[in-house]
Amino acid sequence: MSSATRKPFVSPVVNKPFKSPVIKPKGTTSKDEEKLKEKPKETKDATSSTTETTKKAFVSPAAAKNPTFKPPTTSKPVAKTKSAAKEEKVEVEGEPSEFLSIWNVIYAKRSNKKHKSYDDGILLVKEKRYILHDTSGKVVVQKIVSKTIDNLREGDVVEIGAKEVEFMSKIKEEDYISGKVFLQFQTPVVATKAKPKASKMTATKFKAHDPNQVISEVVREETKTKAPDGTILLNPGHSDDLHDVYIDYFLAKSLRDHQVEGVKFMYQCVMGERSFQGRGCLLADEMGLGKTLQSISIMWTLLNRGPNGHPIAKKCIIVTNSSLVNNWKNEVKKWLGMRLTPLVCVAKSGKLTPTQTLAEFKSGYHKCLIISYDLCSRYSEELQACKCDLLICDEAHKLKNNNIKIFQALKNLNTPRRIALSGTPMQNDLGEFFCIVDFINPGLLGEANTFKSLFTDPINKSREPDAKPETKRTGLARNQKLNELVSEFVLRRTQELLTKHLPPKTEMLVFCKLNQLQEKLYKHFVKSKYMYQLLSSGEKSGKGRHALSCIQNLKKLLTHPDMIYNALVKDDTVDSDDEEDEDYDRRERLKETWAGALELFPSDYNSKVFDSHLSGKMQLLEKILHESHKKGDKVVVVSNFTSILNQIERLCKKSDFEFVRLDGSTPSDKRMPIVDAFNSNKNNEFIFLLSSKAGGTGLNLIGANRLILFDPDWNPSNDHQAMARVWRDGQKKSVFIYRFMCTGTIEEKIFQRQIVKTGLSKTVVDDKSMNKAAFSREELKALFGYNEETKCDTFGDEADDVNVYELVRGVDDVLSKAVVDNNLVSFVKISNSKEEDAAILKNSINTNDAEEVVDVDGEEDKEMSDDQDAKSDGAQSEGEEEYSFEQEETPKKKRKIEEASDDSDSD
Repeated sequence: MSSATRKPFVSPVVNKPFKSPVIKPKGTTSKDEEKLKEKPKETKDATSSTTETTKKAFVSPAAAKNPTFKPPTTSKPVAKTKSAAKEEKVEVEGEPSEFLSIWNVIYAKRSNKKHKSYDDGILLVKEKRYILHDTSGKVVVQKIVSKTIDNLREGDVVEIGAKEVEFMSKIKEEDYISGKVFLQFQTPVVATKAKPKASKMTATKFKAHDPNQVISEVVREETKTKAPDGTILLNPGHSDDLHDVYIDYFLAKSLRDHQVEGVKFMYQCVMGERSFQGRGCLLADEMGLGKTLQSISIMWTLLNRGPNGHPIAKKCIIVTNSSLVNNWKNEVKKWLGMRLTPLVCVAKSGKLTPTQTLAEFKSGYHKCLIISYDLCSRYSEELQACKCDLLICDEAHKLKNNNIKIFQALKNLNTPRRIALSGTPMQNDLGEFFCIVDFINPGLLGEANTFKSLFTDPINKSREPDAKPETKRTGLARNQKLNELVSEFVLRRTQELLTKHLPPKTEMLVFCKLNQLQEKLYKHFVKSKYMYQLLSSGEKSGKGRHALSCIQNLKKLLTHPDMIYNALVKDDTVDSDDEEDEDYDRRERLKETWAGALELFPSDYNSKVFDSHLSGKMQLLEKILHESHKKGDKVVVVSNFTSILNQIERLCKKSDFEFVRLDGSTPSDKRMPIVDAFNSNKNNEFIFLLSSKAGGTGLNLIGANRLILFDPDWNPSNDHQAMARVWRDGQKKSVFIYRFMCTGTIEEKIFQRQIVKTGLSKTVVDDKSMNKAAFSREELKALFGYNEETKCDTFGDEADDVNVYELVRGVDDVLSKAVVDNNLVSFVKISNSKEEDAAILKNSINTNDAEEVVDVDGEEDKEMSDDQDAKSDGAQSEGEEEYSFEQEETPKKKRKIEEASDDSDSD
């Protein structure tokens, strides 16, 4: 029954009284039954009470101490001991178990047929309640009764709704709450490619020319490969009939300890030596830990040797973002030199077309192909024809949606060994993480709907503020079980490993004040009639689109008033084609929103002459750039939107700052030369303007030691990726990272939402409220509010009575000189290492309301940026398909348990 047509459940006691179920022992006569009927009936009135749902203040993930899922963080993967492998019983203190018993069962639709088709299932027996799950964890039927059956035994049969259920065997409670009982029904898809057998030399018979000569047997013994001195052995303790597999000295000498462990981990995974069924792995190290070098090391090793005396892989394909194709080419050349020349597939400016390149890789001697995700999608048929033994997917969070063409093109490659690389494997929700795992190890975590039932839903429910103790206990257990499963093929280490190898890094959250004109315009906007109608409207249709437009307008205002002024005075004369009509409508909505705003601008306002003093953030940016230039430091300025980069470019030109720029319009073949020139000391450009969408991942910008993130993104992963461009191997100077946001405005609300997502990325994100920036009406009111009295909404009392200059004086002389004797900054939060922001979050947006919501995240870039990634071809399936596991009817003798009941199923 679909959720749309489901009738509200009415307690059966209201309609008719239930008889307590009666077990018929063998030999029971009709007289005995009459005696049973004469016994007084035990009835219990079931009262139903309706409690009014009240909204609760949001409790941040860290503060709530709810279950947190995170890929394993360890610098050294080790085999689990027997004691460590034992299941831990998870309990909530002071709360007894609500389960009377839990059973493995088989069930079928109730009918008079002699031969029925049974499915496997799990039955929970609670006080006055039965809940039947299928093997994917989905609830098939649940039923409230006046009294549950005592002394249930194997072979008993009970009718629950329209289902006939037979009890097979009891289950331990901890096995249910951890999800272990459901996992036994999941069948991983194992690569069909056979594992090569160890080669054995057999006797070779030589026939003599003389027929009378005795035939002799000559046995040639094979020399086993031994690892040379200075190399790193990957298969220690192997049997005598196998060869040593090792990392060559020219690579081994450059690998750090954590990188050696990473290569060993990947080798064990792709060789099937770890305790999971599959040949894939996810290297989820944070940015800057050398995932590229580790990948090149494992690729070179597998292309050249194996335990059986011949290479494990003949060909390897490396897939990455188009902006990183040349970077990978340079890295392969840097580490392997002339030993391996990769074939690079590019769309433009190449000697060969993509079709010709793929044809040459298929038939030629090239062992390595480097190709972009975009070309994989466009030339999927040609790619399928290329045989490949090892697939390496860089920036693997591109594969977070299993319905896009890129995912399907790569999933269909007949490649038994797959390595995924991503510093941010889970950007929004656990469903995205599942897609990546299912790509590298198909079927290991079951089907999408099974995974959702077993893990995503229970963990999500356990995080709700009003979750029951039983729900929390189940969510925690499922979370622990998921950690146990993924620890076998996911390896994640944090940037803390770099602290002993790199110069110190200081991150600063800089809360900027608005300019007087900006403040007037901001108040005018949030108090406008248009905003009042938007927030008070009960109609959902179109609200998301209008809210998106409002968010974009406010972001423009916080960058510089010129962006609003120019839009207001723009000529309305347009033609009648659809596209321009759409632009016209947008400008009309803008003018309606900003009605009367032009009067707030000075009469002599001139947007053609750039004035940084009209924007708080621009004025602070200008001062930091000046002070950095005096010190001889280079600066990377990052924005999520090209329109904002345009304004920063105006600032650079006015101040005569020499700069370079990389955004979505920069040709792929020009990007690496720009990066290389900036990193060298031979040029005069000391500012690098970077679009986070075009170059926020993978680029190495160690020529700069200061980075300014000018505006926050809804997705914290995008910001974290961008901020990791300068604190990387090769950096020689102390690193300073500034994150700008305007105090009390929508930018601070976006940052607060980032904090929630960052906390949840270590666990699970509520897909109803966090998969996109979905806001209820009350949340929209908070989002578009403006707190002019606060120094910092996010950190509350911590920001009160703080002298910003004194706060930063001993930390960063550049920022201290930029804020001295001015009123540009209200508060600075300084962090020398990662900390749990969610624990101190005071006024974050409540994301647990079940009200009407408006989706705005992910759509924002359409109007403000041309750097959008390829869009999905379809929404990810919620997994509505049901699965049945056919099983013959057991010959075991049954006891029929009759219950008086209402037969409605609750699907």
